[in-house]
Amino acid sequence: MKKRNLIFILGLLILYGCVQEEFLLCPDGVTKVIDLENCPIQTPSCPESCDDGDACTLDTCSRTTGYACLHKEISPCDGNGVCEEGEFPWSEDCPQECNDGDACTEDYYNFQLGRCLSDPILPCCGDNLCSGGENFFSCALDCEQQLEIKVTEYEKRNRIPNVDIDLSDTDHTYLIVRFKIKNLGIDKPEILDYKQEQGFYYDPFKMRLEDETGRLYNVEYDSDLLRDWLDYTIIEKGRTTGASLLFIVPKVSEHTRLIAYDRQGGRLDHSEIY
Repeated sequence: MKKRNLIFILGLLILYGCVQEEFLLCPDGVTKVIDLENCPIQTPSCPESCDDGDACTLDTCSRTTGYACLHKEISPCDGNGVCEEGEFPWSEDCPQECNDGDACTEDYYNFQLGRCLSDPILPCCGDNLCSGGENFFSCALDCEQQLEIKVTEYEKRNRIPNVDIDLSDTDHTYLIVRFKIKNLGIDKPEILDYKQEQGFYYDPFKMRLEDETGRLYNVEYDSDLLRDWLDYTIIEKGRTTGASLLFIVPKVSEHTRLIAYDRQGGRLDHSEIY
C-alpha cells in the first residue's frame, strides 16, 4: 500500500513540473514551444497593408523590397498644395491662368519660383511702336504705309513673242501684270551701280505673285521682253513708276495678287489682280 502511494505522489510531482515549465512564443505569434528551434519554418510575406495614409506616396511591398513597405513620393501630385511641372493649369495646386492682360507679353508659370512671369514679345503689333521686323503690311496698327502698288492691267496668254514655249496644251498660262508702284515714305540710302541714292530699291525679281492657296510664283526672266519692263532701279520718295512682269500660273488659279517685298524679304504692300 505504501509503495503504491509513493508512485502516485511521484506522478503528481512530474505532472506539476510539466505544468509549471515555461513556453516560448514563436515569431509567427501563434505557436508556443519549449525550444525556439522547434518553431515552424516561416515563409516571408508582406503585411496586409502598406498604406501610410499619404495620397502623394506610392506604397509598395514585394520580394524585391525584402517584404518591407516602401513609400515613394509621387510627383507631380495633385492636391499637395505645390504647383509642380505637369500640373499647370489643370490642378487646384496651380493658378487657373497666367494672363496679365497684355497682348505684347508671353505669360507662363515658373515652377522654380512658384509664380507667373511675363516676357515681352518683340516686335509686337499693337504696342504703338513700329519695331524692327514690322511694317504697314504686317502691322498697320503701328506702322505707316511706305510703299503702294496698284495693278492697272493684266493679260493671260498661251504664247509670248520671241519665247519658244507654247502653253496651249498645258494646265498653265502666261500672266502679264502691269502696275504702278509709288514710294510713299521710303528714304533710305541705297547703292546702285556704285552710286548712292535715297529711296526704295526696286528689284523686279523680289516681286511675287500669290494665289488663293498661298502658293507663291516667281517672276519669269522673259519679263524683259515686255513693254514697261522696269529693271533694277531706285525709286525716290514721292515718285510713282509704271512696271510690268511676267509669270506662269495655273489656268484655274483664283484670288491672285501681286506682292512687293523689301530687300530683307519683308512684305510691303499687295494689290489684287483677279
